[in-house]
Amino acid sequence: MNAVTEYIGSDPRYKLKVGQPKFYIHSHKKIVVCELRCELPKLPFKGKINRKYFTNELFYGIFKVKASSKCRPGDEYNEELGMKIAESKATIKAFDKARRILEDYKDIIGKEWDKANTSVDFFEQMLGRECMHVESLTR
Repeated sequence: MNAVTEYIGSDPRYKLKVGQPKFYIHSHKKIVVCELRCELPKLPFKGKINRKYFTNELFYGIFKVKASSKCRPGDEYNEELGMKIAESKATIKAFDKARRILEDYKDIIGKEWDKANTSVDFFEQMLGRECMHVESLTR
């Protein structure tokens, strides 16, 4: 992340780190593009979600979003306003992608939770069975 990083969210929520925006200005076309580098740190079960959302070049939890603003025909081109609009659109995309990633995490965590509960129940049964077995052997 860049030296200036914005954390969006508060405890106990997952936080979204948003780096400094990069702008690509195409004044001859009256277009401004904004790119944001974002990170959802400390995500559990990273390996299972990584293949769906993140490329090999970017490690777990880091993603980029791009958005643009284009001047309408007949409107006066304003680079500063275009940058604000493009950054706001990119932020919307970042929030949406973070939400989708965490929705998938909820599904994965739910499945892992079910597996853990089933395993706990099984081990409790086996514990009781073995305790009874030891008791029968020591009589």
